[in-house]
Amino acid sequence: MKMDSITQKEFDSSAEERIARLSAKVFELTEANRSLANTQMLVEAMLNNIPDRIYFKDTQSRFVKISKALAERLGLSHPDDAIGKTDFDFFHPAEKAREFYEDEQRIIKTGEPLINKTEKKVLPNGDIAWTSTTKVPLRNREGAVVGIVGINRDITELKVAEQKIEAIHRELREASRQAGMAEVATGVLHNVGNVLNSVNVAAGVLSDRLNNSKAAGVSKLSKLLTERQNDLSTFFAEDERGRQVPAYLKQLSEHIEKEQADMRKELHELVMNVEHIKEIVATQQNYARVLGVAEVVDLSEVMEDAIRIHGGSYERHAIKLIREYDKLPQMTLDKHKVMQILINFLSNAKYACDAGAKAEKIVTVRIKQLGKDKVKLEVADNGIGIAPENVTRIFSQGFTTRKGGHGFGLHSGALAAKDLSGDIRAHSEGIGKGATFILELPIVEASGQPKG
Repeated sequence: MKMDSITQKEFDSSAEERIARLSAKVFELTEANRSLANTQMLVEAMLNNIPDRIYFKDTQSRFVKISKALAERLGLSHPDDAIGKTDFDFFHPAEKAREFYEDEQRIIKTGEPLINKTEKKVLPNGDIAWTSTTKVPLRNREGAVVGIVGINRDITELKVAEQKIEAIHRELREASRQAGMAEVATGVLHNVGNVLNSVNVAAGVLSDRLNNSKAAGVSKLSKLLTERQNDLSTFFAEDERGRQVPAYLKQLSEHIEKEQADMRKELHELVMNVEHIKEIVATQQNYARVLGVAEVVDLSEVMEDAIRIHGGSYERHAIKLIREYDKLPQMTLDKHKVMQILINFLSNAKYACDAGAKAEKIVTVRIKQLGKDKVKLEVADNGIGIAPENVTRIFSQGFTTRKGGHGFGLHSGALAAKDLSGDIRAHSEGIGKGATFILELPIVEASGQPKG
């Protein structure tokens, strides 16, 4: 036997190896087919049961496979009835189909997916339906785009819920805004009422002094002299009453001068109080405008207007007011909202000082610039303070720690701050240690451009 000859044993061994490799290959293919069958079964189960409308399309935007839910939406008896067709076969007029087609062709050309595109549709019965559409490129093993996969989800219930939430939110905002404006009006009425009390007192004093004025003696003296006008020399020389006239006139003159001085003082106070009422009302009217109107303002003037609205209440409550203002450029903002916030700050500070019952009540108002693009307005008091657990809660709707409070003031202030693109917060070291209320706003200069 030659050296290159193959023995029977070697041949049998080689055949066994070939059969083993073939068996392994068959097993591998069998497992792959089983895995493919399982995958196909899972895909079919998903397409037949998931409520989302799922579809596969080729590069010509023709349906390759669709879910049962989409078949029902398209009015088909079976998903396979859509194979080979396009959206143009189902949507009339063709504007919507054209929109779908252009979206899909853009994805196929660029490979960029379309994620959660929200679409609105008016149904034949007039109802509104909302859908969210996601389309992604379908690629082969080499990475080339060979079609798209799309998911169309009905989000009508979600949209309706969002609209209801937004409507409720608007109602709450309006209620809080009105409550905030009512807080301003209540403060105005309260302070006007207090000044009116002073007006009534001054008017009463003037009335009493006029009724009891010594000036009535001038009339009596005039009547007496008229009666004796034909013998005045005898009257002054011999009549006891006549001899008393010079002293009486001197005394009467002194009384009338004092009365006039006192009444001038009361009248001055009366005029000042009336002017004060006019000032409070005028300030309130200046801010009782349509919300959302941006104006060029000086923040220090807005702060002073807020202080003026409180009138003499700080004086009556013996509260010392300290001002610390940085020099700032004029800004463009809705001063009504800023005013609303500051009035609430000042009102809370007044009540906090009264509740704190300290020998010296102090409220400090500050306007500070923060860097180049922000400004901070503060109202700090040395009153009763805020418990740590309430520092963030005090801006919640309906929350209040004050007896008789309604919890709208600071909440409406928080909403106003949000509308101003600002931030509102409070700081306190705890009960008995005072509190600081802070409003931060972006600086928008009179040019209308944000600074920074």
